[in-house]
Amino acid sequence: MSRIATRPCTPDDAADMHRLDQVCFDAPFSFERTTFDILLERPGAVSLAAVHPKQGVVGFIIVEPFSADATIVSTIDVHPDWRRRGIGRRLLHDALGQATARGLFKSYLQVYVGNVGAIAFYRRLGYRMVKLLPSFYGEGIDGYLMFLDFRTVAGIAP
Repeated sequence: MSRIATRPCTPDDAADMHRLDQVCFDAPFSFERTTFDILLERPGAVSLAAVHPKQGVVGFIIVEPFSADATIVSTIDVHPDWRRRGIGRRLLHDALGQATARGLFKSYLQVYVGNVGAIAFYRRLGYRMVKLLPSFYGEGIDGYLMFLDFRTVAGIAP
């Protein structure tokens, strides 16, 4: 982990982000290439990359403003070979830290009900289930809406 640096994403990262997203997620959970161009240009979005000096982008996060005091995690991807090394937690911590500086203290995200690893990860960080989102990812493919007020959870945001 010590060799991994985080930095803001740039439009030049969109192709690498798309490739990584295709490794991390199958359809319908992965994004189209053009979606990354749109997300990286969205006003107020925080996008961070976790970069290895030899292997390039091994993870990234995009967090967007959702309401006057909340964000929504659009996506968080960590290459399967780099998972369980604290990269996802660090990306989320850094992104929510930037959101805090903008006065955004709450976070929402959607997750596929069958993605038990991600659900467990988010729960460890303090997210809680808000509601079931029927067919959120397509007909018969449900998601959960999860929520975190990170003023009340230690270790997420500064």
